[in-house]
Amino acid sequence: MKSYTAILRDKRRTPPGLSSVAEWLAAGQGFYYFATGLWSLVSVSSFMAVTGPKTDRWLVQVVGALVLVIGVVFLVAALRSVLSLELGLLMVGSSLALGLIDVVYVLKGVLPPIYTVDAIEEFAVLLLCLAFLHQFTHRRHSTFV
Repeated sequence: MKSYTAILRDKRRTPPGLSSVAEWLAAGQGFYYFATGLWSLVSVSSFMAVTGPKTDRWLVQVVGALVLVIGVVFLVAALRSVLSLELGLLMVGSSLALGLIDVVYVLKGVLPPIYTVDAIEEFAVLLLCLAFLHQFTHRRHSTFV
């Protein structure tokens, strides 16, 4: 069985680097999700200082952990050039869900206006994912391990 580092450095991959808009999109959104998810876990107090107070710290950390995991999946898929339709749909669904939650709860006054910045980013990613969804239907190699 291959180690995790061997999976990431799979030699069958064509030239190193990101070679499509979809790969760059997955890598960018992956980094954004990884960073914001990690931030909420490492320093919940500074996270809430920017994003506003929350009554349930545990919920902030649960969402942060899920967002971090999704970010790792996006990053690994981009770096390995494994852009399945499922990955594209996860990107579309994540961006749509998080963007809508931002907008709805900012309009209700539950979330502070800073969340509109996240909503703009999420909807930009959503539109780009939809525009380049056809690039999420190929696999340069299809083995997992």
